[in-house]
Amino acid sequence: MAQLSSARAALPLLLALAVVACGDDDATGTTDAGPMADAAPGDAGIDAGEEPPVAGAALCSVVFGPDGTTGFVRFVPDDELNSGEVIDSAAGGFEFGGVTCLVRGRNVYAHDWESATITRYEVERDGALVERDRVSLAGLGITSFSGGGDNLVIASDERAYFLSQSGILAAWDPSTMSVVGDIDIAPLFDTGDADIEFNGARVLALGDRVGVFPNYLTPTMTQAAGARVGFVDPATDAVTFSAFTEQCGNVQSQFALAENGDAYFGHSGAVSMEHALGLPGSFPPCSIRIREGATEFDATYTADLNALTGGRPTAGPVPLTPGRALLYAFDTDAMPIDPEATQNELWAAANWSFFLWEPGSDAAATPVPELGVGSGFVDSLVYGGETYLRQFALDLSGTELISLDDDTLGEVAFRLSNLTNSLNRIE
Repeated sequence: MAQLSSARAALPLLLALAVVACGDDDATGTTDAGPMADAAPGDAGIDAGEEPPVAGAALCSVVFGPDGTTGFVRFVPDDELNSGEVIDSAAGGFEFGGVTCLVRGRNVYAHDWESATITRYEVERDGALVERDRVSLAGLGITSFSGGGDNLVIASDERAYFLSQSGILAAWDPSTMSVVGDIDIAPLFDTGDADIEFNGARVLALGDRVGVFPNYLTPTMTQAAGARVGFVDPATDAVTFSAFTEQCGNVQSQFALAENGDAYFGHSGAVSMEHALGLPGSFPPCSIRIREGATEFDATYTADLNALTGGRPTAGPVPLTPGRALLYAFDTDAMPIDPEATQNELWAAANWSFFLWEPGSDAAATPVPELGVGSGFVDSLVYGGETYLRQFALDLSGTELISLDDDTLGEVAFRLSNLTNSLNRIE
């Protein structure tokens, strides 16, 4: 990735990459869920005397090159996963022009960034990845799946959603690979302020419903202070819209759950850098919440994320388990904020530290020195029921999954080539 001449010039690129790097963990719809109710091929049980199906992981990745992006979808058997070697994310895989995947049972749903086509692959009993069928959303006016995994979610056996950058929310049925239709979310585009404009959105699975979280920009292209959400009921496709709140903004970037199911929202590292650099229109990193089952943001709660880490420019939360999350903060003692700093200087690993936070707590977050290897491109990924910190190389040439288990905290559990979009368990 080429260095940029100043931090101000770097921010638009960081915002674009944040969409890719926000990950396809369980929170965004890529799940380690069991077989679908209406079993597709490969989901059948094991007959007496029959060898169990080959277990491993569905791996989807993207290579960024001078001629564009190339995506790969492949199945990685357990012997390769557990070898301790760098996993080649492209070896023997199906190739796309950039790809994001969702997984359900032994079915892998690959979304080609350069078209509006979803391809279903089946991981057969012997571990072979076989193309099965396709569905196109082009008839709804969608031309590509640009935007990455944060625009995709499988909500149930019969319902999945994709949100285009232009604001079309498409519903499709993964069990029949058919289009259901588009859902009207026009109220999310209107903030009541002509100077704040819609800049795409993220869809999240929140319990038995799906949340659609827009992002807004100011005229100076910084993240706008303001948030709204639409809640979709997968059983009926009906949408309930919250009121627009100015408590906090950019809440579609990061979120974590409390033990009681309340959802706490925060920001990407780009927001903390905008504020630290004093860019026009920027606002302090903050957290707001939606109570379990509620359809409005809680007007009684706002938290200053910077205050939780001793005044450092702070981003997050990165979800771990319910009630546990990570914040990551820029170390201004190690490197004072410099408006002329290059992107690589601002996002260098040595300048970021991690803190353990209980979502909703106003107590100081606890430093986690074992994770003192962070960069700006981090999130979490659930694989095999375990949560890992997912960290990308600054040039997006590789991905590391770092253990968050108490006994192996900070150790690299998996090293993968290229930018890994998703790694999902296949049994």
